[in-house]
Amino acid sequence: MQNMNYQLYGGNLMNSKDESREMYSELALLVNGISQVFSLTEEITSNEIENGGILLTFEKNEVGKKFIIAQYGEQRAQLFFEPPNKIRTQLIEPI
Repeated sequence: MQNMNYQLYGGNLMNSKDESREMYSELALLVNGISQVFSLTEEITSNEIENGGILLTFEKNEVGKKFIIAQYGEQRAQLFFEPPNKIRTQLIEPI
């Protein structure tokens, strides 16, 4: 008999397998969005995130909507997750 771990995730009772699948989808979406906004391949994007070449900051806007700021060299972008499985990106002014 397989032991399944369940926990409350986003208001829903999910097992760890479901949570892992959802988290993988969100990470893939994030990597894809960063790749597109900075004109990089997904492989380069993944490597740059792992090695600290792309910095990620988690923020909230004035109405409380969460977003991510990604910085790659002098380039910066905002990334917003949009339901069901979309990400909206926007380049912003360098620091």
